[in-house]
Amino acid sequence: LELSQEAAHVSTAYDEVLRATVDTTVKDCMPYSWLCLVQVKREHYRAMADYYVGLGLANQQAELTDRSAETFQFLHDVLQEDEADRPAVPRTAEQRTYLGKAHLREALLMHEEA
Repeated sequence: LELSQEAAHVSTAYDEVLRATVDTTVKDCMPYSWLCLVQVKREHYRAMADYYVGLGLANQQAELTDRSAETFQFLHDVLQEDEADRPAVPRTAEQRTYLGKAHLREALLMHEEA
């Protein structure tokens, strides 16, 4: 789960770079291919974040540790959503598997998008 946090952070950094270049006159000085590369990298790291969450949840056999549960709670805090809108921490193995598969599916779709 910590790798997914790092990937999400890198994706956020690329998003900030993209927003800064598109909204200013820097866009005129930067080649179009570089802007496209920044967009692809942003999507790639978002997909990697979902992939690592899915992999961690799908391979987790035992109960989540307190540290893992706390990490999981803050993984979905990227968009500053209300606590009620965030997914609940999965308690059973079935819930972890289901949520893990959902994250892996999202990662696959995002990689195709990139």
